[in-house]
Amino acid sequence: MIEAFCTKNISWAYENELRFIGSQHGLVSFDEAAIKRVFVAANCPQLKSDVISKLSKKMIKIPLFEVCVREKTYGFGFSIVDY
Repeated sequence: MIEAFCTKNISWAYENELRFIGSQHGLVSFDEAAIKRVFVAANCPQLKSDVISKLSKKMIKIPLFEVCVREKTYGFGFSIVDY
């Protein structure tokens, strides 16, 4: 299962994504300054609302992007969310 979680197709390499896996169950502490931006799917309004609520309480303004599918080009579009 860990190998599947850590495997990513080369076509997604542009994301420059980091995934953290802890050896403990539950909350894992990390420096919030490490979060440079957050992405949420456009078709998940409740998740977007929850993320905005959490980000609004942070000392550091973290950019939030909404991701939508561009069906004609089989790609993604990104728009910054003002919160």
